[in-house]
Amino acid sequence: MGKLSTCLLFVGTLLFISNYSQAQDVSLTISPAAVTVDPGDTVTLAISAQNFTDVLTFEGTLSWNQNVLDFLDIPSVTIGLPGLTPPDCGAPLCSFNDNFAANGDIIWSWFSAGGETIGDGVTLFEIRFIAVNSGTSTLAFTDDITDTQISQFVMGVPTEYTPDSNVSTITVTGAPPPMNSGMYAYDCTDFTDLAFYASFDTVSTSDPVCLGVAVCNFENITGFEYTLEFDPAILQFDSITNLNLIDLSLGNFGTTNAGSGLISVAWFNDSTEGITVDDTTTIFNVCFTAVGAGGSLDSLKFTSTQTPFQASDSSQMQIPVEGGAGYVVIEGTSAPAVTLFATHETAPAQSNVCVDVKTKNFVDMISMGFTMEWDETIIDFDTIIDPNNYFNGTILTSTNTMPSLVDTGALTVNWIAAGTNPTTIADSSVFFQVCFVTVGMPNDMSPVQFTSSLVPKDATQDNGMGMPMAVPFATTDGSVTIDPD
Repeated sequence: MGKLSTCLLFVGTLLFISNYSQAQDVSLTISPAAVTVDPGDTVTLAISAQNFTDVLTFEGTLSWNQNVLDFLDIPSVTIGLPGLTPPDCGAPLCSFNDNFAANGDIIWSWFSAGGETIGDGVTLFEIRFIAVNSGTSTLAFTDDITDTQISQFVMGVPTEYTPDSNVSTITVTGAPPPMNSGMYAYDCTDFTDLAFYASFDTVSTSDPVCLGVAVCNFENITGFEYTLEFDPAILQFDSITNLNLIDLSLGNFGTTNAGSGLISVAWFNDSTEGITVDDTTTIFNVCFTAVGAGGSLDSLKFTSTQTPFQASDSSQMQIPVEGGAGYVVIEGTSAPAVTLFATHETAPAQSNVCVDVKTKNFVDMISMGFTMEWDETIIDFDTIIDPNNYFNGTILTSTNTMPSLVDTGALTVNWIAAGTNPTTIADSSVFFQVCFVTVGMPNDMSPVQFTSSLVPKDATQDNGMGMPMAVPFATTDGSVTIDPD
């Protein structure tokens, strides 16, 4: 080979290596690189890239400390990479998979058949968290579940490699703010976009508690939806109250999965101009019974877990939306509350219907007493049933269902474990059933309530030495609705 040919080959090789190096020089940036927040704050981190040119595939894992940060969502309105879809995209296959978020990981997989080019510094996507505990967490691209890789055309040939990236450090300091009933830790200076945020409270185990949901920058809004998420082992959903927004009704709330800690909210207004609400207006309350142990804390978060967190305004376009979590702190050192909850039933007029009374945290129990009440003009008592023999054949002697009492819409229960041996019942088991005949009119609804009017609500548990001790006792009411059809 002549010197000229050798020289040309050498120059060509250098050009190939140069082009290859430039093509590989995709770097990923998480910003801000460091941020300090308080518990309860929403943390938003942006992912951008340099030299994102002719990229064919982009996949990987983002990892964080799940004890410090709780994954909130990937807001769809912030995605700048065409074809990249959030975990709740509604399609059979979304780019992001948040099944591992509880363990501090989220994975994604994206591809472009012809290669995609994005300008330097353009946000590929944002990821949002709730700061839940004091401490430090990094957010980093890792290979924990899916290797973080990019492939792109290099001299017309697809080439895969690991991109350079930085690590962001999130520091959560202090404790949740001092909490009084109905207190909000946020004001509208904390938000730049439409925002929904919840209040804080401190209660004891088995106490009722209601958290308000307020709004900021609610201007010309035509619709919004989101998921309210909480830990059902700490907070047991009771009701939605104090509705304070045009066209907002109980029909806008999906509570079917409230027992799993998920409530859907979806509101729409037919007006093309939308609705405007004053800043800091509370638009509804979410009420719970605190069933967690003393010293526990739970957040009420705005997420996309069940229903996407999104909103629209009079432009008929989707707009950015923010969320501020509320908290309930359970004070003291008590054990989790033993809980009974009654089911909600619907039945035709002049038919039989049974309300299940189910258990939660029913561990080493010795005794339990309470009153149950209902509207006798809507449902007429029929019988009481012990389908799982938790009353050991004493259901009729452990309850007072005399006609003179049940005809007034009440009965009493005094349960004692067989032989006073501690009894444990699995969560969601049917403890007993109260059966009625529907006598009211279609659409009538009777609550089925636990009260202390005749027999006080109390419960005892084995103290570990064969002796009964009083324990927190919580209840959640049920209902019977007469079917309009």
